[in-house]
Order: sequence, then structure tokens, then C-alpha cells
Amino acid sequence: MKILIVDDKEQDIYILQVLLEGHGYEVVAAANGAEALEKARRDPPDMIITDILMPVMDGFTLCREWKGDEHLKEIPFIFYTATYTDSKDEKLALRLGADRFIVKPVDPDEFINIIKGVIRDIEKGKIKPKKPVLEKEKEVFKLYSERLVKKLEKKMLELESDITERKQSEKALQKVNMTIKILGDCNQALVRATEELDLLNEMCMIIVKEGGYRLAWVGYAEQDENKTVRPVAQAGYEEGYLDMVNITWADTEQGRGPTGKVIRTGKPSILKNILTDPEYTPWRSEATKHGYESSIALPLIAEDLTLGALNIYAEEPDAFDTEEVKLLTELADGMAYGIMALRTHAERVQAQEALKESERYTRGLIESSLDALVTISAEAKITDVNHATELITGLSRNEIIGTNFSKYFTDPVAAERHYQKVFQDGHVQNYLLEIKHRDGKFTPVLYNASVYKDTQGRVAGAFAAARDISDFKRMEEQLLQAQKMEAIGTLAGGIAHDFNNILGAIIGYTEIASLQVAEDNKAKESLNEVLKAGRRARDLVKQILAFSRKGEQERIPVQISLIVKEALKLLRSSLPTTIEIRQNIESDTGIVEADPTQIHQILMNLCTNAGHAMREEGGVLEV
Repeated sequence: MKILIVDDKEQDIYILQVLLEGHGYEVVAAANGAEALEKARRDPPDMIITDILMPVMDGFTLCREWKGDEHLKEIPFIFYTATYTDSKDEKLALRLGADRFIVKPVDPDEFINIIKGVIRDIEKGKIKPKKPVLEKEKEVFKLYSERLVKKLEKKMLELESDITERKQSEKALQKVNMTIKILGDCNQALVRATEELDLLNEMCMIIVKEGGYRLAWVGYAEQDENKTVRPVAQAGYEEGYLDMVNITWADTEQGRGPTGKVIRTGKPSILKNILTDPEYTPWRSEATKHGYESSIALPLIAEDLTLGALNIYAEEPDAFDTEEVKLLTELADGMAYGIMALRTHAERVQAQEALKESERYTRGLIESSLDALVTISAEAKITDVNHATELITGLSRNEIIGTNFSKYFTDPVAAERHYQKVFQDGHVQNYLLEIKHRDGKFTPVLYNASVYKDTQGRVAGAFAAARDISDFKRMEEQLLQAQKMEAIGTLAGGIAHDFNNILGAIIGYTEIASLQVAEDNKAKESLNEVLKAGRRARDLVKQILAFSRKGEQERIPVQISLIVKEALKLLRSSLPTTIEIRQNIESDTGIVEADPTQIHQILMNLCTNAGHAMREEGGVLEV
């Protein structure tokens, strides 16, 4: 089945085309009524679906032409239009011969069901060709409103019954047509509008240009202390007039004029003659100087809130009749609707920008965190990570997302158990786990997690944070080592103190024995060697005590070469014979201020370390 779609918006055509072709229909498209007629007359479709508002030829005109064509009138005609239409449009469409009138938006399945229903009605013979619209009615339907049809029919009867009133009726009809044109142009401005003040200025310009009025301006009702009216848009006025008006809408002498009254009451206010009407006394001189003879003020009401007023001035008295007032009231309602629609749109855009900015801010905080942060679904799948997570795992964000979170721990079972605990308790805190890096190394982490909920309050997943505590672990080990060394130092100090007492006895008795032995006695030489060894042992104990007490040592002038040679003598006995000690020490190395014991200790430490490095295979220790 072939369906002809008529719409001036490519996006709407595309959506319908995809929907209909997806259900097996052949689709042909046209951008306006004239193009649709041309295509249908060359190759008639099985059905037509059309919008109303289109350039060149609108939907109502197309329907009238379609139902008046002998070759097309039996083809089902369906209107598919936007929500700004009302019941009068539907009645007019059906009166023109349309088979269905569908208001956007419609659920796709419901739309297809309507199309199928039309097809079934055709097959059952329920849909039959409508009679073509009479030629006399065609001009009436161009006004797109049943209300206007009744008005014009009434005026035509008046013209036929009373020739003497012809000129007056023609003028009234012309004025109605003019007002309708203003409505039409302003409706198009509403559709095009993107900025609030631009819309108001354009509508004021249309009112002045198309309606022949002297001035049109819009004032907003300010909720300040004095309840003033702020002019925001205007057209046709002489420079400086609105600045001199000084309008308020408070119930004061200044605020009881037309503008203030309509804002307070929410009802139109008409001044038939500015020269005689007392309501305009405060501004009469300025108004008459600029040629204003009558005026109308219309409230701008949206969502039960009076936003302000639309004011229109004419150069002749009693310029606004009843029908014109009704149409201008509709215009003011449309203006108020446009203001609220644009404000709602602006608020939505602002909210979206604020949300984007908040998301950027939050993302920045997440990415700058040194902790590995992840979001996890209820199914234990990772849904998002930050940069720190990439570093601690060695994997990219795309590689991680979508995988099971427990696979990245050295103990997946424990990780899974903690995650289940999150859902039971709502959170877990400070669990010690290890994360695997892709190169095989392990990183100890402190794991914390808490659940998050969706808009219905249901648990949707969890936020988790893993803090790298490698440095903390190293510091802990260093602290333990320092404590161990401190304990050893304390123990060594105690041993050294007792050993020093023993050495005191050895050295003392050896000195006494040396004094009791003659100089030529061989025992004298042995006793001197005992004294030397005792004194070296005393110096060694002094080093141990210095280490254990951590006290400041005294610096004295020393010749370092002697200390080095003495230390190497002691060291020789502690190193294996596979290690050769080579010395290259100048005798005249000069005098420095130093602690001999610490110099001795430094050299012993360096050489002992070197000896340990060569203990297995031997080597040369060169000083």
C-alpha cells in the first residue's frame, strides 16, 4: 500500500517514513499541498497523511482541492498535526471531508493502529467519498476558524439585507481580516521565536505594521516596592514617550490607569477617547501630543500569573470594536503563552548547562583523586573508573568497564564477600585487600564501599574506593626495624656496660702486674700486648655505648691515617683469608677535628659490608 506524506519539516517526514516503511508501507513525501497534488495527480496514492500549517498550500486548502478532484476524492485523507490546534480545527477538517484528524504526539503503535483501522474501514465500505465542498464555502475556509466563518456569514447577510450599511460592514470585515492577519503573523513569530524580547518586539512591530495602529508596547509587572511597570518591547512610538509615562500598577492614583488596572484585575481595559476618559488624565497631554486618541490594554496571563500588559494605541477615537477586542485578547493570550514557553525552554537550557558543569566539576574531582574510585552495578560489573584505577591495575578505562570487579583482587572470594556485605549493611569500611597489576605485582589497598540508589529508591549498585597503602606499609616496616634496632641498642648498651666493668679489672690488674715485672723480663712485653688489646676492647665498648645512647660525641684533633691502620688490624682477624686487604695510606694526612670512635666505626662498617659482598668467592678489599 502506498501512502503520501505531506509536511514542510524534513524531520517529521523522516520519522513517519521510517515508522510506515517499518510496517511494510511504501512511502512518498511532499513538502506542501501544491507539491502533494501534483504528485498525486501523476501517480495517485492509496492514502494521504498531511500536516495543516505549510507554505505555498496549507492542509485545509489541500483537503478541499483533494475532495473536489474526481480522481482523488475516494482516497482516504488523514490530518496529522501539532497540539496547538483545537476542536474547531478538527471540526473544520472533518467538514472539509477528512477521514481522520490525529493530534501529535501519538504513540507509534497507536498511530499504526489508526492507519490500519482506516484501511479496515475502506475494505468494509465504511469510508465512502465525501461530497466536495461548495465553491461558495471555499473562501470561508481560508480563514481556518469556524468562529470566523460564522462572523463572515452574519456580515454577508447584513450586507445583503441592508445596502445602506454596506460601506460600514465592509470596513468592519476589513478590520476583522486585518486582525486575523495580525494573529496569523504573530503565530508564525511564536513558532520561530528563540528569544523572549525578540519575540515581543516582533509581535509589537506586526501589530503596528499590519494593524495600522500608532503604538504597541509591552510592559512587565515588576514585583518591587512600588509595583512599577517596566516597558520591555515596543514599536511605532515616538522616542522618549514611554520614558515619560512613569507607570505603576499599584492601586494608587498613578496605578489606576489602563495598564495598572489590567495587571491588578486580569481583564482588558479600553479607552474609547483619551481626551475625555478620566482614567488617562495623568498622561493625557503627552498622549494627545503624539496623536493617540484611543487605546486598549490587555493582560498577559500565563499559569494564573499576570506577567504584564500589552498596550495598543490608535489615532482615531473608539477604534476597538467587540470582535476586534476578542481577537486581540487571543493575541495577548498567545503572547503570554510564548513568554512562558521561552522561559521554560531557557530554564531547561540553564538547568542542562548547570548539570553539565556539575558533571564536569564532579568528574574533575574524581579524576584528581589519588584513590582508585569505581562504580559497580548490582550485578558486580564495573560501570565507571577514574585515572587512579587505571594506574593501580595497569589497564585502560575501556578494558576495565564491563568486567567483574572481583577479578582485580588477589583474593576474589574475599572481594566478593565484602561486596555482598555492602548490599546487606549499606557500606563496608577499611578492609585490607590486594589489587593485581597487569605486570604481576600486588598493591595493598584499604577498601571502602557504599550503595547508591535509583530515582525510585531502589539499590542500583555501589561506589567503591581503594586507597594505595604501599607507602604506609613500607613506613610500618621501617618503624618495626627502627624499634628492633633500638631494642638491640638497648641490649648492647647493657652488655657493653657490664663488659666495660670487666675490662676495667683486666686493664687495671695488667697495669699493676706490668709495674711489678722488670723491664728486661719477657713477661713485660706480653703484659704490654694485653694492655693494648684491653684498650682496643675499651674503645670498642665505647662505640657500642655511643650507639646505644645516641649521645653527641666529642670532637678532638686526630690524624685519620692512624685510626684507619688501627681499624684494619682489628678487621683482619674477622675477615676470611680469601679476602686480601690492600692499604694505600699516606702517613702525613694532616690533622682534622673528629670523633675517633665514630671514624673507627664508619671504617669498620664500610669494610665489613665489602667483606660480606666477597665472602663466597673472595677478592681484594682496597683502602
